[in-house]
Amino acid sequence: MIKKTSLLLLLSLVLSTALTTSCSLDSTCEFDDRFITTDFVAVESRILFIEGFDQPQFSRYNGGSILYNEYAVTLLPIPETFKSDDPQQNISAGITSANACTPIPPISEEPITNIVITSDQDFNSNYPAGTDLKPLFDTYVAYFAEGYFRQSLTDYLQVSPRVADQTTFFLNTPPSRNGDFTFTIRYILDGQELDVYEYTTGTVEIIRPFQN
Repeated sequence: MIKKTSLLLLLSLVLSTALTTSCSLDSTCEFDDRFITTDFVAVESRILFIEGFDQPQFSRYNGGSILYNEYAVTLLPIPETFKSDDPQQNISAGITSANACTPIPPISEEPITNIVITSDQDFNSNYPAGTDLKPLFDTYVAYFAEGYFRQSLTDYLQVSPRVADQTTFFLNTPPSRNGDFTFTIRYILDGQELDVYEYTTGTVEIIRPFQN
């Protein structure tokens, strides 16, 4: 039987928060640990990589000017997870006996085939409006069962990734001038229920680094 679940948006962005569930070892403790992507939630935020912290810090972006490498868009999948019809294998929270086990977070087996990011304005002379800005973006990707990874968007796609629990895009290159930009992210996957998700941001005032 398929059970629909939803993501808690803020908990997904605060990666240090852990949610755990347990099951009785009277059952086999075998879980179907897959999920199917039905849709995404997109969040625009400010991302900061702070020395001494393993994970970036996020805060909500509420408009106004923002430094190019601090503006981020995060995609969070809305999954469909599987649950056994056998009540002995149902997951229940809060069992704390010695005979307990903890299931791993569900994962997606759906491959990502491409991610295209475009802007409504010329970004620089090499990337006019409407062209793919993929080389200008880095990713911070979370697979809760495996870990967190930061790399260029181009390198990320070369490893034939599957849908992650959290995917954050942020610029690695400033625009040629300060200005207002609207970005469109087209996320293409080989999914069972979803093949393409497209998100267009609001107008964002992207600024270059201050120079003395």
